[in-house]
Amino acid sequence: LEFRFRMKDGSFRMFLLSANIVEIAGEAHILASALDVTERKNAEAKMVWLASFPILNPYPVVEADLEGRVHYLNPAAEKVFPELSQQGAGNAWLSGWDSITRPFRNGEGKTIAREVLFDGKWYHQSLNWMEETKRIRIYGIDITGRKQAEETLKTSHDALEAWVDERTRQLLASNQRLKAEVKERLQTERSLIKHQMQLRKLSSA
Repeated sequence: LEFRFRMKDGSFRMFLLSANIVEIAGEAHILASALDVTERKNAEAKMVWLASFPILNPYPVVEADLEGRVHYLNPAAEKVFPELSQQGAGNAWLSGWDSITRPFRNGEGKTIAREVLFDGKWYHQSLNWMEETKRIRIYGIDITGRKQAEETLKTSHDALEAWVDERTRQLLASNQRLKAEVKERLQTERSLIKHQMQLRKLSSA
């Protein structure tokens, strides 16, 4: 079996314990041996860790700790963010790092999604808390095309609203003019009828 053993300096190392029953001088004894497998376990963990990253992903994949120090970038991230490792939380890709990671610090969440603007492009970020390493793995997807389409749609919508408002204003003005014309015509007709009645009375007299 494998077990973790605490060393005198406070660090932990992994050991593989092997026990066998052997006969010595006609008596049964348990022969146990412990093999330090810490490096092997670390190598296995690293292999699993690396395998979990989509190396061929055309979009950025980054892993950083709560302090904003970058520990991993996939090839796409290295190409897009050549200064990210040095700048850490000072880079626009990790903008607002302290506030955005607060739920992770408080144990209130496992995944956070947001949109960030970097070098003229929009990215959708999925930030995932990795409990085993106490780090945050960030998957980024370029959504510039979608944002541009949204902006175009919004511009068209605003233009349509402005056109509707203008047409409504024109119709209201036209309706007011029509009402005024009808009122004037009715007044004219009443005056004409009144005048005709007066003429009839004079004729009768």
